[in-house]
Amino acid sequence: MLDGNRLKKDCEPAELLADSSNLHPRKHSITNTLNQVLLLSIIILLIIIVIAIPMGLLVTGRKLHRISSECLEAACPESWIGFQRKCFYFSDDFKNWTFSQRFCDSHDADLVQVETIQELNFLLRYKGPYDHWIGISRELGQPWKLINGTEWGNWPFKC
Repeated sequence: MLDGNRLKKDCEPAELLADSSNLHPRKHSITNTLNQVLLLSIIILLIIIVIAIPMGLLVTGRKLHRISSECLEAACPESWIGFQRKCFYFSDDFKNWTFSQRFCDSHDADLVQVETIQELNFLLRYKGPYDHWIGISRELGQPWKLINGTEWGNWPFKC
């Protein structure tokens, strides 16, 4: 009996080895499936990256554009006030029109030329208790003219 048991025990590993060769293709099949899932995941990730990078650049470009236009509005010198992409300086000095225009020239600017009702309302709101020179003038008996020499037709308001 011992010999018979030994034979069975000796035979069992041989049978198990034969059966384990049938399990090996299953392991190979699971490995192939895992490799395919991994490969598919990598492909999907690459597609997302290829789509996300240009979209990110577009969004960033839009933000930069928005920021740069805001910076233009806020680029007034110290003690000047920005309004509608223009800079305004309200002086407390009591000088004549010619001196005031020269002051503006020295700052690469001009006396204000009112172009819209909104601009006029802004100027009236910030002018304070003083009157300020604006960029129109005339010689005696001549029509009012803007600094650039064009005739002023009382727009946007009437005197």
